[in-house]
Amino acid sequence: MQSLSETLGVTIEEIMNGEENKPLQDGNTVLTEEQLIQMGLIEEPKKVNGKELKIYDFTRPDVISKSQMREIWQVGEKLQIHIADNINFTIKPTSSWVRSVDELNNSELLAAAPSNCFLYSYHYSEGGTAIEVDGNLGKAILKQDYKEYPEVTESDVKILNDFYMENFSEQFFKILYERTDSSEQGISFENFRPPLSESTNYPHSLYVEPYGMAILLSIEAEVAGTKGFINILFSLPFINHLASAGFFKSNSGPKWHQLSSINRAVSGENVTVEFGRFSENGIELVEGEILIMDKNYKDPINLVYKNRVIHKVVAGVLGENMAAIIQEDKLKDEEVFKSEDYISIELGRALLSKEELENLKKDSVFELDSFTGEPCKITRNGKIAAEGEICIADTNFAIRIIKIY
Repeated sequence: MQSLSETLGVTIEEIMNGEENKPLQDGNTVLTEEQLIQMGLIEEPKKVNGKELKIYDFTRPDVISKSQMREIWQVGEKLQIHIADNINFTIKPTSSWVRSVDELNNSELLAAAPSNCFLYSYHYSEGGTAIEVDGNLGKAILKQDYKEYPEVTESDVKILNDFYMENFSEQFFKILYERTDSSEQGISFENFRPPLSESTNYPHSLYVEPYGMAILLSIEAEVAGTKGFINILFSLPFINHLASAGFFKSNSGPKWHQLSSINRAVSGENVTVEFGRFSENGIELVEGEILIMDKNYKDPINLVYKNRVIHKVVAGVLGENMAAIIQEDKLKDEEVFKSEDYISIELGRALLSKEELENLKKDSVFELDSFTGEPCKITRNGKIAAEGEICIADTNFAIRIIKIY
């Protein structure tokens, strides 16, 4: 606590009383990860075979790759040029910068959204996008004194849309449209662009699925000395729509597969990490439907070997791959699957040697063949039948079917 007070430039009493808004001392405005570890505020990352290991949070799943994030970033770079150079704007921002591209769930987005802002939804809750402008920045664009008139009114929201956001959003959707194959598919820009469905100064009025994932593109702009953010929200369904329309060029290259000689024996035992096996009675796999499991999302999942649950595991991440972290030395009650008629949902598989299998114990870690952000396999009676995205329904694991085989 003493080292923390010295670093932040506050007394221990102020920390205990929650007075965290006092300005930091010069030279200590940003703490490095190493400093935070030394102060005991965060743990040093654990590494396995040189790769950093972290627990995978299913309420914040990875939905796009790093290369795809860079492509979203490029959209922001084109937009910032438009912000700086477009002479049709009533007020021309003096400068702007792309600040970040991040993955968040809707609960986090709403919690972070300022209550006093300009928000424009283009069917966001139905799988579209939304654009949020910080209150102080919007007021500066409207040539209003934010300090004297901080409240954003419905009239302010409408005026900003008519004189700024209509132009901005059109340019935004044009950038997206030109990167896709929509015109080649015979889709006009008018049909590609979702219309403005709601404009509000109260973001919490939007109905959204709490654990639904979104991509956040943040652009910092400056108008007449006032700085603020323009935040663009891509819902996960809209990201999938862009992907199907050919937006992400990083996925268009050839896929490589390692072939093994048929003369070489593969040594090892196949194990599967599964969310569970469920009765297939009356279950029809239909694209777009959500299957809800009777398993709490905070509970560990199964490591299955030869139809037996031999360990409970927690999902982790090693580099770009999913991983399994063993939760006990030995499972007390080993579950045996006898039914041949079932549906299972797999996180991934691994090939372990007999020695590795026998030596599994609490905190053992091994890499799976699946990647973060990759759909999970849905198997029916041992054969892959569909793919889906893991989501959360209330407090239970669920899977949204996205592809049928």
